[in-house]
Amino acid sequence: MKTHTNSQFSTFNFQLTHKLLPLILACALAVTSQAQLPSHFGGQWWLGMIEEASLPLNLSFDQDSTGALSPVLYSPMQSTEPMHPSSWSFSNDTLRLQIKSLGVKMTLRYAASDSSFSGRFHQGLLNTDISLKPSLGLYTPVRPQEPKQPFPYSEKRMVLKHKDSRGEQVNIGVTLTIPDSSTLQNSHVPCVLLISGSGMQNRDEELMGHKPFLVLADYLARCGIASLRYDDRGTGESTGDVANVTTDLLADDAEWLFNWLRKQPGIDRKRVGIIGHSEGGSIAPIIATRNRHVAFIVMLAGPGVDGASILRQQNRDLFLAGGVDSSLVSIRDAFLKECFDAVGKYRESELDSLYKALASHYSQWLSKADRKKISLSAFEASQMAAQMKIPWMRRFVQLDPTPYLKKVKCPVLALNGSKDLQVSAIENLAAITKSVKPDLLTVRQLDGLNHLFQHCDKGLPSEYMLIEETFSQEALEIIATWVRARTGQLLK
Repeated sequence: MKTHTNSQFSTFNFQLTHKLLPLILACALAVTSQAQLPSHFGGQWWLGMIEEASLPLNLSFDQDSTGALSPVLYSPMQSTEPMHPSSWSFSNDTLRLQIKSLGVKMTLRYAASDSSFSGRFHQGLLNTDISLKPSLGLYTPVRPQEPKQPFPYSEKRMVLKHKDSRGEQVNIGVTLTIPDSSTLQNSHVPCVLLISGSGMQNRDEELMGHKPFLVLADYLARCGIASLRYDDRGTGESTGDVANVTTDLLADDAEWLFNWLRKQPGIDRKRVGIIGHSEGGSIAPIIATRNRHVAFIVMLAGPGVDGASILRQQNRDLFLAGGVDSSLVSIRDAFLKECFDAVGKYRESELDSLYKALASHYSQWLSKADRKKISLSAFEASQMAAQMKIPWMRRFVQLDPTPYLKKVKCPVLALNGSKDLQVSAIENLAAITKSVKPDLLTVRQLDGLNHLFQHCDKGLPSEYMLIEETFSQEALEIIATWVRARTGQLLK
């Protein structure tokens, strides 16, 4: 399904926010502090990141009518409302606070040398390090690439009714973007269907405060290319079962939209292709192998290997980038291999005891700290077993794109960022190159870009939200130039 992640491993878009209870559920009243806070804390702001949830967290200090200070937290991506601790204390440069209604506890040590706070954040199952640095105020994401009206193209929002391959009646919310015909030499324009990655997202593929498909649709329209983007099942204006969905059903939905798109006024039915990001990059060739009308496909960080290999490589890359010792990462990888190999060979009811036994076997010589570093406890093994009961995950682990890629008969553009830690560029582009006919394939690895095609530092998902860029200009240009070359689209 499109949001299946836990502390064990992530799917393509690495959304871990379900581990963190919404921080805005309640705002408790603060109680009196046990020690006076330094006066210079007043009016100051600090910003940190809860990395496992990819959520920024602000700390500030309120001043009452008597001049006394008290700490206050903000989860700015969820709300601008303050969260007042139910209890707190400050002693020996250590701030301790608790919000009982949310199950939040924090212990932070203040360092005068750089005016920072560092310590631990605890909520529910999440217990993680956090560092907060001085900031200018409440965190507000800056997204300079998001298009602003007026637009030099038209947009039409609709809700389409569709009976899916299982017989369920589904509403699909869509936006059709069509370039201004006055700028084109042909009134009938080429068009692309945009298919998002894993994780239920809206038609803009909105995640981490970014809207990649909105930016992409805008850029394509300015280059004379129409697009259709849509809300995933159960998101926005779309309905439909998500509990039992698989990549195959998502491919059926997308193909229905592709066929609908070819019939729309102003669209050149012979020049309609598919652009898929991440999981969408695996859906595109599935459709292309069974629908001869697909004119071309663009795989943005699309997989070239099976899902189990994707997840194992993803785990290795993420743990190593996070500073975990390679010997521990190898143990984690061996554990995952056995877990994934068991899928399809064992009954679902057997996986829990099997995974716990494997975790015990691989962690028996490790310290508690090392087991924690690579998420190798009985509890985490049980979580993983539960996830393997989800239809989407079981299908994803076993899904091999190779047979589909070998059968593709239309032009293919495969792009990956060199710092993509979720779908490894080296591993997947090599596999795609081996599978797709050479005369059909264009492959590009873009230096310094992550899974979302942003310029980044390490490529860690925790960076996504804090990066202002939504979609690399270089990547946008490559996509549009390649599509126009394949469709013969000319601007006046």
